[in-house]
Parts: sequence; C-alpha cells; structure tokens
Amino acid sequence: LLEELLTRKPDDPSALVSLARMKAQQGDFARAQELLTRAGKTRIPRDLLALEWGAVYLVGGQADRARVVLQEVVDLNPRNVRAWALLAAAALELDDERGVEDCYQALNREAKLDATALAIRGQIELQRRKFDAARLDFERALVMSPNNIQLLEQLLRIDAIIGRPDLAEQRVRQLLTIDPASASGNYFMGSLQIRRGDLPLAENSFRKSISKSRMPMALNDLAWLLHARGQNGEAETLAREALAANPKLAAAHDTLGMILLRTNRAGEAEKAFRAGLAINSGDLTFHIHLAEALVQLKQREKARQIVTGLLARTKEMMPDDRDVLLRLRRELDQE
Repeated sequence: LLEELLTRKPDDPSALVSLARMKAQQGDFARAQELLTRAGKTRIPRDLLALEWGAVYLVGGQADRARVVLQEVVDLNPRNVRAWALLAAAALELDDERGVEDCYQALNREAKLDATALAIRGQIELQRRKFDAARLDFERALVMSPNNIQLLEQLLRIDAIIGRPDLAEQRVRQLLTIDPASASGNYFMGSLQIRRGDLPLAENSFRKSISKSRMPMALNDLAWLLHARGQNGEAETLAREALAANPKLAAAHDTLGMILLRTNRAGEAEKAFRAGLAINSGDLTFHIHLAEALVQLKQREKARQIVTGLLARTKEMMPDDRDVLLRLRRELDQE
C-alpha cells in the first residue's frame, strides 16, 4: 500500500518515513536510507527526520552513527522522550555506561513514557539487575503494545532469573500462541518441561528453538538433556558449538566436562570443569563435578579437599548434587 501511495504521491513525507521504517525492519537498509534521503527533501520537520535516521542506524547495526544524530535531537529538545529512548538503546549497544546513565536519568524525569521508552528503560534496569523495576516497565509497555514478542521475551527472562515458573508458563504459552516457532518461547517451554520431568517434550522444544536460532543456552541445555539420556555424541557436538558461540558460558563448560567424564576422558573433563569455575567459582555443582574428575584421575587428596570443604554446604545443594557428594565421600573414605 505504501509503495502504491508513493507511486501516486512520490513526495509524501509520511509514506516515505513509514516505508523506510518497514524496510529497515526487513533488513533492507539501503532502501530505507534512500527513502529517508528523499524524505529530507520534503517539508518534514528536521527533528522527526533525525529520529528516523537514528532508528534506521540502530536497526542497521550502526549505533555510533545513531548516537551522533540522536544526541543532536536531545540537545535541541531535552524533552524529546523518543529521542532519549533511542539514544539509550545506542548507548547500551556501545557499552557506554555514562551515556546510558544520562539517558536513564532523562527518562526518569518524564512522567509519561511511550511503549518504546518504557521498554528501553526496562532494558537498562534489567541490565542493572533491578528486576522489579524492569518487570513493571515491561508490563506497562505490554499494555500499550499487546502481544509484543520482544516484551514477552524480556518478561520471560526476568521470570526465569527470579525463579517464577508460574508466571513464566503463562507468558510462554502467550508467546507461542503468537509465534509458534519462537526460539525464546520454545527454549523457555523446554526449560519448564525439564522442571516437570517431561524430557521427551523438552527435547522437542529445544530442537524447535535451535532450528530457529542457535542460542548458546538452548544448545547447552539440549546437550545436557541428551547427555543425561546417554546420547553423548550429539551432546558433545552441541556443547562445543555453544562454547564456540559463547566461551564465557560456564554451564556449557560443565556440560562438556560431564560428557568427557562419562566417555573416559577425565583429563579433558578436569580442564573443562576448571574453565567453568574460572567463570563462576560459586557454583557448587561445578566443584562436585571437578571432584569426580579428580577421583577418576587418582588425585584423591585433591578430591578429598574439595569434598570436605563442601560437606558443610549440603543444605545449599540440589538433591542430586548432594547424593553425588556423599557418594564421593564414601569412596574416598574407603582407602
């Protein structure tokens, strides 16, 4: 329809901007920029055009250019909420903490925020682990933009972080109703199914997720599930793919370590467990798995030191981890 309108009215600024926005969302950035250049030759207000350029630069992965354009807008009009929101998105992309803070304070000064501004502020709060504030902003944005997939995904992440499977399941079902192929939706559904012990269903959900997007956490969780079912060949391939995509994913180092341990490669397993602990030294499961590897490697004194240190913390452990720890203690006491 917009193309048809521009055929009849080639200088219609509203149609040019709307079509540019659509083309940017579709990944056709050259066409989007051509349309905005044409819009610039019309009587469109300069600040509105600058906002559209900033948005296109952001979607096109040019956050540095977006920041320059959007900074000019807020310098001219410090009350321009949408400009502050987009500028915050650029600062987040560029890891510019000072810029993020300036935008955050500007957004907090405004009583009325649109869905975009609320979503960006929520993203900042999520990054800063202000989960209650982030949840409130995302939920308010969702009221203004019902069935918005990105907002539902953000709320799902918060539900997972704070351990609210009751809320997560409701949102997962809503998300999968809107987009049955959603990578995030199927990943979170698989996680919920694992909690319920529905491993075949969880495997199916994880496979749907990675068929849409090879998210490292989804690759890792599917690898762990397959390992638990004895399918270590495919599990190892997936765990290594997860680590290639995100070497700082501690859980994937642990998954790979367990696969190596169960396939008689204890030396390699030890290295994997230590790599995981270097990233997250507070995970008791990783320490227990390292002790298992050391026992297999006949380094019993090192294993005993780990086990002894963990015995005082059994109340903090999952039942399966506690059982493994007590088994290791029995084995080490049999010398």
